[in-house]
Amino acid sequence: MNSDAEMFRYLVEAVQDYSIYLLSPGGIVTTWNAGAERIKGYRPDEIIGKSFETFFTGEDRADGLPGRVLTVARREGRFETEGWRIRKDGSRFWAHVTVNAVRDDRDDVIGFAKITRDVTVAREASNALRRAASTDPLTGMWNRSAFLSELGQWSADAAPFAVALIDLNDFKRINDTLGHAAGDELLRGTAENLHRRQELGIVTARLGGDEFAAAALTPVSSTHLTLPTNHPFEL
Repeated sequence: MNSDAEMFRYLVEAVQDYSIYLLSPGGIVTTWNAGAERIKGYRPDEIIGKSFETFFTGEDRADGLPGRVLTVARREGRFETEGWRIRKDGSRFWAHVTVNAVRDDRDDVIGFAKITRDVTVAREASNALRRAASTDPLTGMWNRSAFLSELGQWSADAAPFAVALIDLNDFKRINDTLGHAAGDELLRGTAENLHRRQELGIVTARLGGDEFAAAALTPVSSTHLTLPTNHPFEL
């Protein structure tokens, strides 16, 4: 009859939704479950005995992140983070990672238990929701809420800034004469023109209708905000 310890090991090894494995005190992979193979692409014989640095990006390895992970987990008992990790085929995925120090009866660290979840889809969905909440759907610019939020942060930092409010003359007449499709094209063209001003450190947004806004932390010449005078819908 299998012992409780054996049953627990079988359970962990069978889990497929989570990458669960053990590291030596120096960060060498010592166990590997089905979830780790599914998420990261390595078979047990391909990865056991190798450093867990294999899963980090080149940038993170150069920055010393793997070593800091183990240092913090050893000191505090636990390390938790999110970031890019690398699969066997070289592709990246956004990972939620927890590393827990494993201690013996004398309270010495004998290794680390590492759990990784692939949360790429959830991250992309969250980012899409944030973009939708802060973006004007017609022009792709920031909307009023995002613009005011940014100005609120600037105000909290007590940094001087300038704001310009912009609207389009006779926009209603363009809609009435040429149709709403033409009006929408004019709005998008205006947005593209304002977007180019971001190179100068100018933040722009569509507040609604034909109203736009621009702001900068440093004074900007009004000529930088001048809109084209030869737009095809000029009446």
